[in-house]
Amino acid sequence: MAYALFEQQTGFLQKIASDDTHLAYIRHSHPLSIQKTITEAEFNKVRFGISYPQVDVASGNVSWSNDGIDEEEANEGTDNESLGYGEKAQLDSDIAGLIVAIDQSVADWPNSGMVPALNTFKSALQGFDTSSVSMPTTGVLAKTLDAKGISPAYIALQIA
Repeated sequence: MAYALFEQQTGFLQKIASDDTHLAYIRHSHPLSIQKTITEAEFNKVRFGISYPQVDVASGNVSWSNDGIDEEEANEGTDNESLGYGEKAQLDSDIAGLIVAIDQSVADWPNSGMVPALNTFKSALQGFDTSSVSMPTTGVLAKTLDAKGISPAYIALQIA
């Protein structure tokens, strides 16, 4: 079971969590969010940048949009710039941004059960040789990292 957390006034997606332990960690930074259970398939659609949920604050109903991305094409891999990297510098920048987010999260929530997993992920990112990635890539950061054996690969929506 996975979760999506939404901003309580607008219903926009704030964070996603892959399981109950991850949810407990995310809730620290978003205690007033609207929490909805989502399927693993829906979780992966968000993680891979294929689809994004929004909640209707009044009714609690969740709707999904794909931002014009063809789901089948995205699942198979595409050279669409919105779903991949054209240059190594773009990949390096996103990895650097994740490391900063991990450092901030660990500093803010040092007692979280997610700290060991985040530190392991950070070490994997720091040791990742981005020159081993063929450009352009055919997927978002999560798919690029998954393809290189970095697992679990967290995205910004998963880091508190």
